[in-house]
Amino acid sequence: MSATHRKKEERLDASDACFTPPGLARAAIARLLADGWVRNPETLRVLEPSCGAMAWVKALLAKGFDPERLLANDVNLLPGLAVDPAYEGLEIHSLDFLRAEYRGFDLIVGNPPYNETMAHLEVSFEALSPMGVLAYLLPIGWFTAQGDDRSRQTWLRGEGKPSHAYLVTPRPKFREGPGTDSATYVLMVWAPGARRFAGFDILDWYAEREVDDAEKAAKKAAARIAAKYGLTAA
Repeated sequence: MSATHRKKEERLDASDACFTPPGLARAAIARLLADGWVRNPETLRVLEPSCGAMAWVKALLAKGFDPERLLANDVNLLPGLAVDPAYEGLEIHSLDFLRAEYRGFDLIVGNPPYNETMAHLEVSFEALSPMGVLAYLLPIGWFTAQGDDRSRQTWLRGEGKPSHAYLVTPRPKFREGPGTDSATYVLMVWAPGARRFAGFDILDWYAEREVDDAEKAAKKAAARIAAKYGLTAA
């Protein structure tokens, strides 16, 4: 799910869902593997706590993660996902992640709701295995937002100190149509049992975005042809 600025009641409304671009999820998983944050994907127990339209799950499956060791959850689970044959063997839940009490995951990935980011981070740390890795797509604005409560900054300097930061380029856009809701994002990596801050890098997903754009264009073209001739688009 998108980490855009939404009130809780809006986030709980399924019609307000904004999903991570598939190409960005693919690029993120590929980078985590290439840089050694994730090893032996077929053996890891993985959680995506806000799975939305399954962009992260599809990226994980494409990179060889075992579906039987992968759990996808969303408080607003899209209809049909649990019985979709594409996700055979995958465990799918429709729970409030903040109350689900998950434990023992080797990798947790995704894009948490903006207004509950701190809570999701704290719960995610509890859900990690001793040597687990957490990788969340987050807007830079979350780290720099002003406020009276400084517990976030205290946490980030202490037990929540990140291990690595990837600046996402180009800036992702989460909604279709005119206008923009794009913002500057980072893929932030935490490896509490392994190492502390190791550096800063760029996550370039231009090529994957082009793949997404080509797929969207092909679907639109198919829909136009189907409408013109009264056919059913594939």
